[in-house]
Amino acid sequence: MKNLVFLHGSVADPKSIGPQIIAHICNDLGIWSGRNAREIARIWPRARREFELWYRDRSRNDFGLGSVQFVNVSKTHVNRIVRVAKMVGQRGTRHKSGARPIRFDVLARCLSQVAQRAMRMQASVHLPQLGLNGSDQIWPTIVEIIKDSMGRVRVAIYVYLTPADVSGQMFSGAIQSRRPQWVQTNK
Repeated sequence: MKNLVFLHGSVADPKSIGPQIIAHICNDLGIWSGRNAREIARIWPRARREFELWYRDRSRNDFGLGSVQFVNVSKTHVNRIVRVAKMVGQRGTRHKSGARPIRFDVLARCLSQVAQRAMRMQASVHLPQLGLNGSDQIWPTIVEIIKDSMGRVRVAIYVYLTPADVSGQMFSGAIQSRRPQWVQTNK
């Protein structure tokens, strides 16, 4: 996938020109958590406020697993539009049973929505390392979901890696090509 680029740095400091969509995963409990979410909220407080309103009014809107909210957070000139896409791709937070809260099929749908919006806007997409929590080993699966969900669109996709993740097993496994394990087949 030629349009997928891995970079060092923070997703909250996108490295491209033109319109940008910064996408990250949110949970369906309305809890704004995680390092990337906190950093986005620090730079663009409107993104957090809009998410909280979206959740609060969920009985009257489309909030729920698989939904994506796009918030225009910055417009400095005609070609510099930044939108934050909050993808509700996680049921709750960490489960007591140890089950991962990220729903791979839902994440794929969310990423497809982001890709379609990026095509319409002619925007680049900026993602943190989605789903990482400590030593979580789901990153290679997440990369396959990104490739499958966004690979057909002709927009630049940037994934921002933290220095610790770049040197570790998570990143080296991420670039291996293999059949996605998250796909469920109906027989």
